[in-house]
Amino acid sequence: MNWNQLGYLCRLFSPLSNLTPAQKKQLSSAEHLRVYKAGQHSSQLATKLSAQLIDNRCEHEQQRLALCYEQLPNAISTNGFKYGSRLSYLVFIFTAFIIISLIYQVFVIPSFSAVLSDYHAQLNNSLSDVAKFWYIFVSLQGMLLSLILLSVIRLSQIGNLLKAEPSSSFIDFIIPKKIRQQHSELIVILEFPVNGASESISFPEIEHLQSCQLHGLDISKEFVLLIKQKLAVFNQDAKRYLNKLITIFTITLVIAIALFLKEAYRPIFALGEII
Repeated sequence: MNWNQLGYLCRLFSPLSNLTPAQKKQLSSAEHLRVYKAGQHSSQLATKLSAQLIDNRCEHEQQRLALCYEQLPNAISTNGFKYGSRLSYLVFIFTAFIIISLIYQVFVIPSFSAVLSDYHAQLNNSLSDVAKFWYIFVSLQGMLLSLILLSVIRLSQIGNLLKAEPSSSFIDFIIPKKIRQQHSELIVILEFPVNGASESISFPEIEHLQSCQLHGLDISKEFVLLIKQKLAVFNQDAKRYLNKLITIFTITLVIAIALFLKEAYRPIFALGEII
């Protein structure tokens, strides 16, 4: 079940649809839902909310939930974070650097070492340092690049609200605590029309919705606006975090390439002095 399918179900169960229970059942079959499946990933959270909508025995409650959840497809962005071109470019540069430097170590350094062994022992030590530095750099940069890729994937999942609840997997531990907290609060807000306020979890948005509900205000519009607002804040913080990671990776890659070129040209100049 994705968010477009949930939105369709909400339109069926809306008080404005004027459909009979039999018509609702027929139109909510898998055949009709499949029409809205294309172009969007399935969401555990959307599946959970749709089950709560369909399984509710009270028609009035179904209509209330339908009004709350009907606008969610428009509130939730499913485009993810558009870092594909930037990451592809960085991966290309990183891969090219690995290949070139590997060729240099395997074929060029042994040749220079053999020629310069009797003349520049200190230079040979610097060549050995280049090899050691290369392995350390590749390991660290590979880990950082993996961290960026995993962060983009996980933050896209959170931004699209694909998970029914926050998980405690390794991938989640690489996400800043502030962003993980925003994800947890988003899920609590989304489940508020069904579960109401929780005594153990309280934050301004939930307190506001609870107060509106106690005063008899229809919370469907306020609910969607708060979801949009919370997602906007999440997207800002997530993009700021990803930009920091990409900036660190880019700077360290540029520094490593500069150091490599500096050390790579040393034996060439030394060979020129000998000749």
